[in-house]
Amino acid sequence: MQGSGAALVIPATLAVVAADLPERRRAPAIGLWTATVAVALASGPAVGGLVTQPWGWSWVFLLNVPFGALALALTAAVPAPRERPPSGLLTRLDLPGVVLSTLAPLLLTYGLVRGGEHSFLAPPVPHCLAGAALCVLALLVTERRTPQPLMDLDLLRTRSLGAGRSPR
Repeated sequence: MQGSGAALVIPATLAVVAADLPERRRAPAIGLWTATVAVALASGPAVGGLVTQPWGWSWVFLLNVPFGALALALTAAVPAPRERPPSGLLTRLDLPGVVLSTLAPLLLTYGLVRGGEHSFLAPPVPHCLAGAALCVLALLVTERRTPQPLMDLDLLRTRSLGAGRSPR
């Protein structure tokens, strides 16, 4: 359940960053967001292992307490935006985008874990991996067509945000 909650929060946080910041501050904020997610993904299993080995798996849930307290404390330090988005800008939830952006990593992760445990040809692994790919394709099509996408896909064309490219 904790992982599912995180999978729901990640696209929402990127949507908030993309929607609430002026364009000149958006690229550095998305870069910081990406770096934070990468560090969390890389360090999470190691920290989880260090905690669960001596104390047990239930202690993993206590790791969220200091981070939650820190987030609440930092929230008070964040100034309120001076400009509000035009009314109606974020009034509709992109439910298909939320579902697909949650389902794709879920299927991919499940398929990779099960494939590593058993075989990548053993059912349901190929179905999960194919389902993840289909969800990503459906997400790209959905986000292009929806009036209020979770993430503006044109951001991927921004040179400083593209994979493997450095800003010039």
